[in-house]
Amino acid sequence: MPTPPEGVTQVPNEMPPIPGVNAPEKKSFFSFLKVPKLNFKFILVSIIAGLLLGAAIYLRIQNKRLKSQLTAIPTPTPSTEPTATPSPTGEPTADWKTYNNQRLKFLFQYPQDYEFNVIPRDDGSGFTLMLGPNNDSLFRISARDKYSKPEALYFLDTPSTGKITINDKMWNIYYLPTGYGDGGTVGSGQPVYGLQLENNQILYTITMYNQKEINSQQNQILSTFEFTN
Repeated sequence: MPTPPEGVTQVPNEMPPIPGVNAPEKKSFFSFLKVPKLNFKFILVSIIAGLLLGAAIYLRIQNKRLKSQLTAIPTPTPSTEPTATPSPTGEPTADWKTYNNQRLKFLFQYPQDYEFNVIPRDDGSGFTLMLGPNNDSLFRISARDKYSKPEALYFLDTPSTGKITINDKMWNIYYLPTGYGDGGTVGSGQPVYGLQLENNQILYTITMYNQKEINSQQNQILSTFEFTN
């Protein structure tokens, strides 16, 4: 290559770039492997939808299985055996008679087949009523409006041995195991059971012979005993 004259600077011979033409871009090997960008929101929604679908399918299967089990269980047939119904019981005293003494202010009921005898007192203060079936004295009821205070406290000279309530009234009980008096003047040596009550200056006495307590028939009659004052 010739040497340029002194004072002359040699300029490299360069080609000016051609307008509108770019140099080719260098590409790496990995640029040819295009990997699409992942949409994580879409993936998350897909997973949730899949779980919900799986749960719905599972519940549907369980529901069908439960229905098949319930169908297999036999339904018990109601028993046709008749049940006993208690018959209504009527009032035992519905057809009884009623004795009502207006002067001595008391009443009571007694069975229709009972009979009674009324024995007036000599002093006119009252009477004694002997009540029982077929003239058999079940007990005696006496009432009087003239009496002394000791007579209201004692029965056949015997003090009270207890108390009993009849229709909200407290009666004194008198029990004489061998009757009254030496040798059983009253009661012939058999026990005597008595009740006595003073109400509005009237003395009521109920006497039962040859027994030591009130029997069921007497108790039912006495349950109807009422004072009308």
